[in-house]
Amino acid sequence: MNIRAMKCKQGEIGDLKKPGWIYEPKLDGIRALCFVNKQMKFISRNENDLTKQYPEFTFRNAINAKECVLDGEIVGYNKQGHILSFSEWKTNEAYFAYVVFDIVQLNGKSLARKQLIDRKKILDAVIRQQKNLEKIVFTHDGPFLYKLMKKNHMEGVIAKYPESFYYSDVRSDKWLKIKFTKTVDCIIVGFTQEKRPISSLALGLYNKSKQLHYIGKVGTGFNQKNIKELYTLLKPIQKKESPIEKTLKKIPSKIHWVKPKIVAEIAYEEFTPQKILRHSRFVQVRYDKKPKECTFKEQGPRS
Repeated sequence: MNIRAMKCKQGEIGDLKKPGWIYEPKLDGIRALCFVNKQMKFISRNENDLTKQYPEFTFRNAINAKECVLDGEIVGYNKQGHILSFSEWKTNEAYFAYVVFDIVQLNGKSLARKQLIDRKKILDAVIRQQKNLEKIVFTHDGPFLYKLMKKNHMEGVIAKYPESFYYSDVRSDKWLKIKFTKTVDCIIVGFTQEKRPISSLALGLYNKSKQLHYIGKVGTGFNQKNIKELYTLLKPIQKKESPIEKTLKKIPSKIHWVKPKIVAEIAYEEFTPQKILRHSRFVQVRYDKKPKECTFKEQGPRS
C-alpha cells in the first residue's frame, strides 16, 4: 500500500467551535510517517528517509504490533522540556520525540476507511508512551486550546472531524489548521544584494497551468545566520534566465535568479488582488517541503 501523509486545509477562528470536532496542538517539527516492521523507518512528506538522523528513536518495543504505519511529527525539545520551533533546532541542544496522532495501517490491514475517533482508540492500544515516543493530546474545547497554545508561543491548533477517513496525499477540509500567523510555503526564485549578501528574496507559487507566478519579494525577518544559510543555498543554483517570465508583464530588476529548488516559509498579512504578498516576513527554510507542493491551489488565493 502506497501511503502518503494526509494534509490540512487552512482554517479560520470560527472553526474552533465546530460541534463535535476534536482539536490538537499544531506542532512545529517535521511531519513523518513511521513504517513499522521488525525495524522502524521514518519517511518525511517529501519522501526523504529520516531514520538515520534520529538514532535515539529506539522505541520499537513500545509499539504493540507486528506491523503498522503511524502518522506523526518529529518534535524538538530543549533541556527544560519546552518545544522548540523548527528554526531553533540547530541553535539549541535539543532532544527529539516522535509525537503520534494517527495510525493508518495495522498488521497488514488498512485503517484508512475507519473513522478518526476509532483510529485514535486503536492507537491508544498500540502505543506505549516513553521519552522519545508520545501520543498527541486532543480536546473538544477548541477556544481553550487555542488560548493555551497562544500563551505558550506555539503555532496554533489543528481541528479534525472525528468521523473523517484517512485520505492519503489529499489536502482535506476534514482537517483544518488554525494558526496565529498566516504563513505560506513559497519557492525562492531569486534574491537581491543591495546592502548584504541577501537583502531580499523573490518568491513564487505554481499556478493551475504549472507555471511559476511571481508573488513579490520579502526583505525582513532575516538575521545573520539566515543570510549566511540562504546565500550558501542559493549561490550555487543561480541562473541567467528568470523562471517566472511567462507570468510577468514587467520583470523586477536587480534580481539574481535561481533554479526553483528551495522552499521558504513566509509570514504575511494577505494577498493583494494581483496575488502579491502584503506585509511579508521570512520565517525559515523548509527542507521538508518539495517545490511542487507550493501552489495557489494548495495554499494561496484562487488562481
